[in-house]
Amino acid sequence: MTIKTDIGYSTPDAIFVRGRNLSEGILPGLGHPTHVDGNPRTPVMRKVAAENGFDGKYRKLLEAISATANESLGRKLPINVTGSVGATICEMGLEPIWARASALIGRSAGIIAHLIDEHKNPIAKDICLNVQAQDDRAKETGQ
Repeated sequence: MTIKTDIGYSTPDAIFVRGRNLSEGILPGLGHPTHVDGNPRTPVMRKVAAENGFDGKYRKLLEAISATANESLGRKLPINVTGSVGATICEMGLEPIWARASALIGRSAGIIAHLIDEHKNPIAKDICLNVQAQDDRAKETGQ
């Protein structure tokens, strides 16, 4: 299978996808457990990247890889935020470590928001007790 693109990535993307173990349908940069039809953040990120001149050959390569994966799996495996960030970082000419750094910034902000929410409205103890009450293993160990 080859995917034709206007930048000549038809063979590498097919080789990349075929070389991955797709038995579980996992391919970094593609798919999401909740947003199976596409993460709503991804098109927004692409729009911002394009408005700033960072939407080119790496985005097209990612789209070709996604199309090849979709065809190989027979189901939709949309570009996720991680893939979108990676493509944008490449478009910007930054080293790959910056993709990891930007992911950590986003995760850190999320963790901080959860901490603030838990401080204002504590529910962690109730969740823990509820899970333990439903878990037979906890009953067997006397917890």
